[in-house]
Amino acid sequence: MIEHLMSAAALQQLKLSLLLAVGSAAIAIAFALPLAVLLMRAPVVGLRAAWFVLALLLFAPLYVQLAGWDAVGAWTGWYGRMAPEAFLSGIAASTWVHGVAAVPWATVVIAAGIQQLPRKEEELALLEAPPLTMFWHVILPRLAPWMVVAGSLAMVTAWQDMTVTNVYLVPTVTEGIYNQLALNASDSAIYLLPGFVVVGGLFALGMFAAHFLLTADFPTTSPGRIDWSKGRLATLVVWTFLLFLAGVPLFVLIRQAGLQLRLEENHLARQWSFQHFGSSLWRTVRTMHREYLWTLLTAAVAASLSLFIATTAAWWARSGGWRLLIVGLISVILLATPGPLVGMGVIQVLNRREIPGFTYLYDRTIAAPALAQAARSLPILLLIVWHAIAHFDRSQQEAAALDGCGPWTILRKIVLPQRWPALAAAWGFAVAIALGDVSCSLLVIPPGMDTVARRIFGLVHSGVDDQVAAACLLLMTLLAGLAIAVRSFTARATA
Repeated sequence: MIEHLMSAAALQQLKLSLLLAVGSAAIAIAFALPLAVLLMRAPVVGLRAAWFVLALLLFAPLYVQLAGWDAVGAWTGWYGRMAPEAFLSGIAASTWVHGVAAVPWATVVIAAGIQQLPRKEEELALLEAPPLTMFWHVILPRLAPWMVVAGSLAMVTAWQDMTVTNVYLVPTVTEGIYNQLALNASDSAIYLLPGFVVVGGLFALGMFAAHFLLTADFPTTSPGRIDWSKGRLATLVVWTFLLFLAGVPLFVLIRQAGLQLRLEENHLARQWSFQHFGSSLWRTVRTMHREYLWTLLTAAVAASLSLFIATTAAWWARSGGWRLLIVGLISVILLATPGPLVGMGVIQVLNRREIPGFTYLYDRTIAAPALAQAARSLPILLLIVWHAIAHFDRSQQEAAALDGCGPWTILRKIVLPQRWPALAAAWGFAVAIALGDVSCSLLVIPPGMDTVARRIFGLVHSGVDDQVAAACLLLMTLLAGLAIAVRSFTARATA
């Protein structure tokens, strides 16, 4: 065992896992910090549209981000599998995809931190110094904890997923766990031990992030914006970033979906046509409609289960203390545990012949992938639900308690009817997270059932062709509708 822990392969896995986590966080913060500051403090033209684009990126599954950027690399030949000797290949390409995928979450976290800044101090500083100097000396030091939280979330999510590293053949610890579990190796328990060196630090970061966000006092209404000058420059920077992050991979996916091979003068040539683009979309709908139905059904069940657990846990722990500590610890464990281990846990729970009905649930229903996806979405959902119901007006709770209502009666008859828009928005976020899961549910999809995530994950190993591009575009169309619905519910919740 000692020889296995100190082997060159184990040390290489730890090194690559750390590089992936730290590099992803650095990329996410580099994009998210200027985006959050300019969106919150500059008169950006098309501000609502910019936030909507950011919401689409927030909802975009990791495998869609992977397909888009992999198609960009294949088209330009600058990085990825089509250019194995390039600088951006292997661990660099994986770090880039994870980093840009974490940008929207990091932007939202840092923007929430900007909303907490003391308004009077900022206004006084603007009277005495230009915005850049004020940002460096006043804003940035106060945003440091929020940047650490955003970076911690980026590191933890990059650590626990194996979607990108599996495609780019990067032997991280999580990738090694998945390979050993998929091969059902007898020494898989020993193989998991090297990752514990990293897990301890990531759990600490995750616990800090969870405690910081759960105890933060987010205002329900905005006191008004503080607009800095340089609106044109801010607009240019914001839309350049957003068009690069969202527009470039989207454009290349549209290009891939419409490309067809034609014989011209005794040689094959690729040509884009709108007809082939429409044909690719229709062919994908026709051949993958069952996968889309299974995907939506599983995600809806997982989101509903996750919402029920999050609501119950948040209300139970609303008084804080040891209850909140337990809920936070469970959330961090689910957030930082590698996806394949979550799937393995689901297998251990449901694949039990000695318990009547469990084998049927495991082999013949969507229970296993729904449970795995619920575990994946629960930590983020708990954060949203916590601030929706745990900070509910205490005077109403006390008045109901004086009338003889118990805690759960207060939740059912008073809190939930007033907080349902926030809970509906949280359910939409959970659906988006469940739709994007691959690593947690990949090992537990039952026979006869397939999901869009697993289908795209399998196809993208061979490259991003017109079918993969069309499937990603159709999924993003569904997620755009979901983002619009969540935005409307969020507006109601904060009204």
